[in-house]
Amino acid sequence: MPDHIAFLIDENLTPELVEMTHARGFNAFHATRVGLRGRKDHQIASYAIGNNLILVTNDLSDFRRIYRQRRIHPGIVFLAVVHSDVMHV
Repeated sequence: MPDHIAFLIDENLTPELVEMTHARGFNAFHATRVGLRGRKDHQIASYAIGNNLILVTNDLSDFRRIYRQRRIHPGIVFLAVVHSDVMHV
């Protein structure tokens, strides 16, 4: 796997995604673990872009608007998160 591909997992997603990403051979960081807890979306985007990190988030509306204003960026991944109150046995 290429060493230069790395991800920033947004704080609205589980930190477990970091371990899942590492298990697949990529670097990843969680926003809360790099001091971005509670920061505004534009600050998170600036951190990701400034550190050449692909942002992973489920906040489509806000980040799409921010990233469309950037001509070049490392990338962004939008995850559709579905919550279910149904317990699977």
